[in-house]
Amino acid sequence: MYTSIFKALSVIFMAAVLFSCGGKSTKEAQAHFKLGVSQLNVENIQLAYIEFQKSIELDPGNKEVHNALGNVHLKLSEYKKAEDAFKKAVRLDSKYSEAHNNLCYLSNKLGEWEKAVK
Repeated sequence: MYTSIFKALSVIFMAAVLFSCGGKSTKEAQAHFKLGVSQLNVENIQLAYIEFQKSIELDPGNKEVHNALGNVHLKLSEYKKAEDAFKKAVRLDSKYSEAHNNLCYLSNKLGEWEKAVK
């Protein structure tokens, strides 16, 4: 019961943040990203996916959103989509260690040891 109340309150809070952003697409994209992260943290994978997609529509160059979307696909066992999202994050910033680590984790999970080492 408390978990569902927490989820509802977090959605309401993040929606308030979203609508107070003043309409600027970067701020709105960031609000969608933060809402997606909060939903991912409470295992509401479908809502997290929706929020990350909205964020990418508004700011397609945000490496963190692509990385987070990769984590959604990973949780859904959509490994090719996860790999694509992590690779997109790396293309946006070749030094983005979190996305590199996620690619390594994914390769390890799939038993692709040589790929994981690279």
